[in-house]
Amino acid sequence: MRSQLALQLLLPVSIWGFDTGPHNDMTRNVLENFGYSKSAQDVISVANWFTDVYAFAPNFGNKVGVLPNHILPLEEMHCNNLYNIVYGVNYASQHVLNTRNAVRDAASRGDTLAFMALMGTSVHLYQDFYAHSNWAELQLTHDCDCYLVDRTLFSHLKVANGSLDAMLDANPQLNAYTTYQWKGPEDPYFNIFPGTLQHGDYCNGINHDSAVRPNFEEAYAWAYGATTEWIANVERWAREVNPNIVENAKAWQPADDTQRTQLQDNQNHAFEVSYSTTAWIFGEDNGHWKGSGSGDLTTFAASTAKFSSSNTFLTNLYTGSNPVWYLLSEPSPYRFLNDSRDPQSGDVLPDQQTISQATSYFTPLSSLPSNYTDVKAIVLRTTEFNISSSYEGLISRPNPYAVVEFDGWRTREAPMHGQRYLKPWWTSIRFYPSSARGVNIVYTLMDTAASNSQGKQINITSGEGKLRFTLNTEDNTLTGGVTGVHNTTDSIATVTAPDGTSLKFFVDTRQFICSNSMDANELRVSFCKNTAYGELGVFSDCEGSRQVWDHSAAVRAGVRVGMLVLVGLVGLVLIV
Repeated sequence: MRSQLALQLLLPVSIWGFDTGPHNDMTRNVLENFGYSKSAQDVISVANWFTDVYAFAPNFGNKVGVLPNHILPLEEMHCNNLYNIVYGVNYASQHVLNTRNAVRDAASRGDTLAFMALMGTSVHLYQDFYAHSNWAELQLTHDCDCYLVDRTLFSHLKVANGSLDAMLDANPQLNAYTTYQWKGPEDPYFNIFPGTLQHGDYCNGINHDSAVRPNFEEAYAWAYGATTEWIANVERWAREVNPNIVENAKAWQPADDTQRTQLQDNQNHAFEVSYSTTAWIFGEDNGHWKGSGSGDLTTFAASTAKFSSSNTFLTNLYTGSNPVWYLLSEPSPYRFLNDSRDPQSGDVLPDQQTISQATSYFTPLSSLPSNYTDVKAIVLRTTEFNISSSYEGLISRPNPYAVVEFDGWRTREAPMHGQRYLKPWWTSIRFYPSSARGVNIVYTLMDTAASNSQGKQINITSGEGKLRFTLNTEDNTLTGGVTGVHNTTDSIATVTAPDGTSLKFFVDTRQFICSNSMDANELRVSFCKNTAYGELGVFSDCEGSRQVWDHSAAVRAGVRVGMLVLVGLVGLVLIV
């Protein structure tokens, strides 16, 4: 019990936006479409993760400082406490100005690595603008085969010439915008105290963290669009100062084997630390990679200890006395709380000068060339796995997770702790140019080891054990290891290995932007048979979103590894 108390005192309340997995996937997906090398994608996606992992304050509040002061401003980069659209627009506009300033500074110095780190850190906040809010619910959609991502926040502002009033006159539904809230705007720690409209967990709250949450796919599509326009603007701001830095970033490769190993380690840390977080520690959900069910205290302890003791070329950018993201936090994106209030009522007013300036610097998604928006999503939804009792795992009960490759581009789903049979909510999404036709997909079922390992393959076919097939994006026909059309819950594909291990899934395509708009009086679609689990809205008892978890076993494990976690976290505090 003593070790449990120590952990509860030292560990932070989680402040994830999207789970770190969706952040990782959409960031790498956009960068892939922009022509960045795999290594550059990894650098930028790790920097995106750092926005979360370094952005916490301990539960002591403001009375005991454990983290250095230079870490605390990262708490403000998650779109929290935006009580209405005025708060949201003020906040996002200041972030545009801060990012432009920081990017231009890195470009002027020719610092390619700093430029990439700033790209990953800054886009995280703009992704959270959609993950932490009800933006997806405010948009109207009527088609199960497309998303209605036509105008992001800055698309609306651009049409309104930077006038918030004009934007709201044309789009009154945006008056209802809000994010989850904490103690209040006067509190310096924006991510500690629970408030009225909470982030919630996988069964409640405003978050759109994973595929188990209602409207996850829509929020993901909006954040993908926001990521696209953000990367385009970051590139433009850099090229204005240094025409070569963007191309240098796209072609970036590790300088040597040491850098290559450090980057791979940081990528693995992002996966392992995220998926293995537990409700016992964070008071929320078992896992923060993509949905609940992956919490594993032993893995969390080992991975946290390794990460906290590592000094890589990337961590060094974030933990020095002059961190790479410093200019992103100056001035604070919450500056408007003090500078934009009505002197009589105290209400927060639009910071029109900041909004107008940010809008003038920003090219919105709706104004980008069509190759940025003429894309479609391929959505592979795993509906069931059943692992044979004859399978010899690395531990007594397997922790299965899926690795799905789309033409070699890989996404990883969350391990399901101790499960041989489950109907998971694994949903792998990859956006492609609409002109793409045959997409080669490789599905591998994996099993994590007892601690800090990527694990071992679980065979789902004869031979090499992986499933290989090709998707025709024009008619959703599958050929190869699976044949036919399997694109809804009514047309599930099933594959079975010689030992009886089986897997069920479907694959569908969805256009990024609907070709025709809908009338405001039309009803919104609430059920689609080809979408992620959360879109189905089956939440009377949070069916399917709770995983089997032996809390007594977790506590017993906690006693065994409590000191290891403690050592790891103390190490993390020391390096920052």
